[in-house]
Amino acid sequence: MSFEKKFSYWRWCNLIPKKEILKLNKLIEKNYIYTEDNKKHAHDSQGSSKKNTLVKVVQYKKIKTILKDFIDLFVYAGRFNFGYDIFEVTDLDLLNLNIYSSKDKAKYDWHTKHMRGETFIYLIIINLKFQN
Repeated sequence: MSFEKKFSYWRWCNLIPKKEILKLNKLIEKNYIYTEDNKKHAHDSQGSSKKNTLVKVVQYKKIKTILKDFIDLFVYAGRFNFGYDIFEVTDLDLLNLNIYSSKDKAKYDWHTKHMRGETFIYLIIINLKFQN
């Protein structure tokens, strides 16, 4: 069976209730493995960083109680709306929490990924707006 690419993006709004977002943030704070080194952030061709956020890295298994249904929707959309053959997310997969602070003028500028061959990046971004 072949699939025809229908959209260049897919979007859901208000999919995760605020109560679950707060729980998710607490789980990440309690279980993150490390913070990402700024040297690993995206850079432009002149070597300037495209991102100046704090990034906490956590294993999926530590937060999947909250994200599992959302991840299932993500995989479904990739398969049936884009025609991608997607690997299942495993408990060992690492996820990034990018923390943006207006105090630090945090940003993540537009950039592209350089890939070889017929490899595509299917990226999920979950925007969790909250205030402490």
